[in-house]
Amino acid sequence: MVINKGEKIIKTCGIVLLGIKFKESSKILTVYTRELGKIKVMGQGVMKPKSEGIASTEVFAHSEFDLKKGRNFYYINSVYLIDSYHNLRNSMDTLFLGFYILELMDKTIHEEEHNPILFDLLNKALMAIKNGEEPLLIAVAFQLKFVSFMGYRPQLDICSSCGNTNSQIWRFSSSKGGVFCEDCFTNEATTITEEQRLILTKILLTPFDNLRSLNIKKENIWKIYNLMLNYISYNFDIKELKSQAMIRNGITSDNHIT
Repeated sequence: MVINKGEKIIKTCGIVLLGIKFKESSKILTVYTRELGKIKVMGQGVMKPKSEGIASTEVFAHSEFDLKKGRNFYYINSVYLIDSYHNLRNSMDTLFLGFYILELMDKTIHEEEHNPILFDLLNKALMAIKNGEEPLLIAVAFQLKFVSFMGYRPQLDICSSCGNTNSQIWRFSSSKGGVFCEDCFTNEATTITEEQRLILTKILLTPFDNLRSLNIKKENIWKIYNLMLNYISYNFDIKELKSQAMIRNGITSDNHIT
């Protein structure tokens, strides 16, 4: 972050999570920045036909902002587009799953909590989808990596109760934060196979651009996606996100990642 003390201009990079129209030609933006965390930004006049800020203030846009801090908002002095991530809008799969990643960030993170690791995680996830990686797999990897960086990494290597490492059937407990072997089952947990437990660990530890090499069946990705929805809902105390309904009603369900 660069601050021009003479004009009190704050220079920061950010990704637009949400944009709400304000009056005729302005927007109130929710932006996740690398240096300031999540902030509210007023984009005055950015919706005017000839405004240079139209593309750089769209949802998904990764932009460099020159900002002035006001009482309730940061105000855009100038803005430069780095990457629009516009091709995420080319299919319902990439659009809805991209929306989910943005909405998850928006609904779980408090304003002005600086965390450059989360900014880089978000940017890498969007870049992977842009580059043609399987969007559902990227979203699941984002779920796992995100909760881990936020301090809620689930116990996946051993039984959370007895430490057992061998079990053909496991149960995953959102409230207890990990897996339980067949000897330590708890009724409120979700059953998963040994294969799915191992997949969870592999996804967590694999970079976004290498996930395709895991060759995971789509049915297992959907299982883990829903598992993590419950885990996130419990630990962050959030209800169903709008994007979840979009995904449920609009995403294709092929058996394998291709």
